[in-house]
Amino acid sequence: MDKMWYIVYMITNLLNGMIYVGKHSTTTPYNMKKYWSHNIPLTNARKKHGNKNFKRETLFVFETEDEAYQKEAEIVDEAFVARKDTYNLMVGGCGFGSGETHSFYGKHHSPETKQLQSQIKLDYFKTSKGIKQKENHKEIIGNKSQEFWDSPEGLKERKVRSEKMQGENHFQYGIPRSEETKKKIRDNQPDRNGKNHPMFGKQHTEESNQKNRESHGLTPKVMKQRILDVEVEQKTRGYQARLAKRWGTSAACVSWFILKFAPHSILSWSLVVKQRRQDIKNEPKGGNFQERFSKKWGISRSGVSLFIAKYAQDLVTDEP
Repeated sequence: MDKMWYIVYMITNLLNGMIYVGKHSTTTPYNMKKYWSHNIPLTNARKKHGNKNFKRETLFVFETEDEAYQKEAEIVDEAFVARKDTYNLMVGGCGFGSGETHSFYGKHHSPETKQLQSQIKLDYFKTSKGIKQKENHKEIIGNKSQEFWDSPEGLKERKVRSEKMQGENHFQYGIPRSEETKKKIRDNQPDRNGKNHPMFGKQHTEESNQKNRESHGLTPKVMKQRILDVEVEQKTRGYQARLAKRWGTSAACVSWFILKFAPHSILSWSLVVKQRRQDIKNEPKGGNFQERFSKKWGISRSGVSLFIAKYAQDLVTDEP
């Protein structure tokens, strides 16, 4: 097995004289083969100018890694990093020891070094590769986050957080917003009126509408039952509140549902009952008379049966 050597090397940009000094482990100390370090500024420069415009050379060879790190720390100190002709972003010897034995123990980067490192990173993330890396990172984080919130643990956590933010537990509970805050919220809202609305001139497909309804729990079965509830509910004062309590929703949602899916039911109920009783009285009771009422009134047969049982039982007492 070939012996492992630890070297301190230097890479020089032949076009502008900038240099990079680093440490490397290899079995061929004077032939770095395909190794060019992982330094980002140096890598970007190589991609821009080509490897042919860079020279690699071995400065020191050691039998132990600690010795190599020590030598690197001697060369790549804070003053070296702050120089404008170097690609190094941090002092050398970072892999040597830990705690008090680390080469940078007790030391601090100067404001100039921190600013330089920050600017190099900012410049990198403005490049095409940096932008792509940032987008990929966001996508990975977003996917992992979505996977968690869709998992049983995530759903449980959602419920816990939701309960902690309800009623008196909400951080805004009992604290009215100031007029200034309300104005800021209004001013920061995008203008979505008229042509500025993303759905201006467009219409949802029936498939899209169905998905929206189902996302609110309005499956075909639920909708059918609710339309039936609306049809047979006596339209006295507070009937929408009664439906809201039965459905576990708000009165505003009940109003929307009625206008959207059962507009025929918002007529004066007393007039509806009177007219329907008259229809039953005049209609021959033979055959499928309930089917005829269903078509005439625009409701289901179940709705007809419930109406008769509640408001017109005396008119069909002779029915077997």
